Amino acid sequence: MDNHINAHDYFIYNPTYYVAIYKTYGHAVVPRDIIGHLSKRRGDHCIPESVAQRVKEIVIDEWDEVYNEPSIFPT
Repeated sequence: MDNHINAHDYFIYNPTYYVAIYKTYGHAVVPRDIIGHLSKRRGDHCIPESVAQRVKEIVIDEWDEVYNEPSIFPT
């Protein structure tokens, strides 16, 4: 695996609400949606699926208790 990939390049972890927030738009993204979100063919964030997979793995493995289900959070 490519060790220079960093989830913080794409997301900010919010420990108060246990969510990963996409930096560009400020959207909370649950781990199961990270690959689809980052590898969309349209938009600003079209990265290779392999990189998106690694970002997802980092979020799940290294960030404490990120929620994997959508919830309602304050704006």
